[in-house]
Amino acid sequence: MAVNPKVRDLSILLPLAGVLLLMSPVLEAFNSLKLVIGIPVIVLYIFGVWLGLIILGAWLSRFQREAPPPETLPPDAVPPASPPSSPPSGALAGDRPNHSPGSISKGQG
Repeated sequence: MAVNPKVRDLSILLPLAGVLLLMSPVLEAFNSLKLVIGIPVIVLYIFGVWLGLIILGAWLSRFQREAPPPETLPPDAVPPASPPSSPPSGALAGDRPNHSPGSISKGQG
């Protein structure tokens, strides 16, 4: 089941709408000395936009597709990657032969 393209588009537009609604020119429209229940209008606007974005984001997330559980994957699906193998016993992953520049013998010739 694929994600509805309209839901995907709305999910992309939601953060962009939040940025536009909280930009300075839009905020200036609400920057006044008016109070509603003793709270400045701009504060109510900012928290209203914030709450609206959260509610819309939660609502849109209900329509997003989740990955199917592993047991419902089709048989031709790519298996998950296996963890890297451990190094051979007695050797650490960072171990290298200890050669100083003068100890490497050069071929005769």
